[in-house]
Amino acid sequence: MAETMVERVARALAQANPEPRDPDAPQPNGEPTWKLFAPMAQRAMEAMREPTDGMKEAGAEVTRYIGTNEAIDAYEGDAANVWRLMVDAAIGSALE
Repeated sequence: MAETMVERVARALAQANPEPRDPDAPQPNGEPTWKLFAPMAQRAMEAMREPTDGMKEAGAEVTRYIGTNEAIDAYEGDAANVWRLMVDAAIGSALE
């Protein structure tokens, strides 16, 4: 199975722990250590769901070329929607 974004973040959290842990080390229940960090990873990703103004502006630079007659607010809205869809897809793939 491909690594999900939640797994990727959970692995990073395991390694960034004050007492770094091997993300693949088995726990007493037999599951890998990174799974202990999956709920925190998911919450962190949920907190990132809403982009900052700077992120919207940066994304607008990409979407600006889709239609040249739109107002800047429309580009920023498109960028924000793309971000939300991507984060929702990453969070949702962990729940499957």
